[in-house]
Amino acid sequence: MLSARKILRDAINVEMEKTGERMKRICRIIVLVAACLTGGLGQEATAGVWVGGKVTKAPWHEQGYLYIGIDNVRYTIMPDVKVEFAYTANNATTKKPITVSSLHVGDSLVAMAEGNRIYQIEKGH
Repeated sequence: MLSARKILRDAINVEMEKTGERMKRICRIIVLVAACLTGGLGQEATAGVWVGGKVTKAPWHEQGYLYIGIDNVRYTIMPDVKVEFAYTANNATTKKPITVSSLHVGDSLVAMAEGNRIYQIEKGH
């Protein structure tokens, strides 16, 4: 004859297994929804934001990477960065390509950043 303790323990184990399976299903659903919201299912997600400020440290190389300081925050300039000078004339904004080396302390700029990685810079804002 089974003891009450063993019956209770078995019942608890069965419920824990059911709960575990439910939690796994819930976690899968959460991951799927998060992937859809961030574009992680075959679409390229853009999580970049425009950061504006002044150059507080001119671009420099360190350990194989190119960095820049904007408002005292260090950003990594990515290899294929697009750098442009933007100006307005006759109510029209014009942009022309420039080099990273033309960015100097005190310059006002905006940069498309994803975290601390910069993919596009516009000087003159």
